[in-house]
Amino acid sequence: MSNKTIFLSAKYYLLIFFALPMLISCAAGGVRTPSGAPITDVIGALENGEIRLSCDTACSGAWGSVSRKVKELHDNGLWRDLAIETARVGFREDLAYYYLGRSAEGLGYDSAADTYYRLALANRYKCDGFINNCDGFVFPQDINKRQNILADKKAEIEASAAAKKSKEDSKIAAEKAKVEEQIAAEKAKDADRIAAEEAEAKLVESKKIAAENAAADEAAKKAAAEGAIDVIGLFPGITTKQQVEFAKANYGFIIGGYELLCVPEFKDNKLYSFTCVTGEDNLSRDRVKGSNEQVSNIEVYEELFKGFSKKFGIPQTSENQVRTKLGVKYVSEIAVWKDKRGNQLSLISIANTTDSGALLLESVEKINADREAEMKANQKRNF
Repeated sequence: MSNKTIFLSAKYYLLIFFALPMLISCAAGGVRTPSGAPITDVIGALENGEIRLSCDTACSGAWGSVSRKVKELHDNGLWRDLAIETARVGFREDLAYYYLGRSAEGLGYDSAADTYYRLALANRYKCDGFINNCDGFVFPQDINKRQNILADKKAEIEASAAAKKSKEDSKIAAEKAKVEEQIAAEKAKDADRIAAEEAEAKLVESKKIAAENAAADEAAKKAAAEGAIDVIGLFPGITTKQQVEFAKANYGFIIGGYELLCVPEFKDNKLYSFTCVTGEDNLSRDRVKGSNEQVSNIEVYEELFKGFSKKFGIPQTSENQVRTKLGVKYVSEIAVWKDKRGNQLSLISIANTTDSGALLLESVEKINADREAEMKANQKRNF
């Protein structure tokens, strides 16, 4: 064996002696998650920004042996292969993290790419040490350049999303405004229709009331000619509710010159009954004298008795004893006028109390209804 052959063999074995521990250490180191767990799915971990290079000097030789390969993978945009090969060696260096960042960026994992670029900047093992092994890259300039590209891309995506959202919001707002406008138009249309219907109904009702009042006026003239009973022009069974309300609003219930408290009752829009109370307790006043002083029920009875007797003739009269709570007895005078139709006007000097009298105008329908109700009630009394 020649000396040259012996020298080459010794060199070969020395190379194996020194390189083998580094290769074994590199294979054992690899990549891990931030918590230190081993990684089996490189691409999945790459996407989530979870790859952490964990092999230091021991993997430098292996990294050097694949440097040309990973550079070619980078230059040809083979991002999956670049990530897998970088992770396989697991050498903790800024260039390796840069390759992970480019792989993530190329695969569309922008957030993860930013993480790897920041890890590259923060990593204490630099490719441009005593010997520059940066594969032609200049750090941190090239890293910052990629970060700026990511930032611009992010800003562009956010601006595009904002513009899209603004456009969608504008579209939604326009559609909402259109719907609201349609609803408002429908409401306005409905309101106009309802207003027109109400106006038509009021017109119909007004015509109906006018016709009823005209008919009532004619009926009242005829009834007056027949000697029918009325009080200040209010005829039971003839005068309408609107006519009574008009009389109250314009003149008040002033009967025989006395302002009285009166309550009308109606049936089928016609005067069913008309009840007034008299006396100081019921605020009766003499408006003929112009005095605001209250007058007694006896005075009102006497004056109305004379007035109605003159108007309708002599009434049927009767007396009724009224006893107070103290046991004092009073005689109440009752005067009743009836017309041919069966309507009735009653005048009572003393009603529930000694200071209260009453005037009661009843239609024949009311009288008959009360009589029938009383008969039914009496039939239910068993003795």
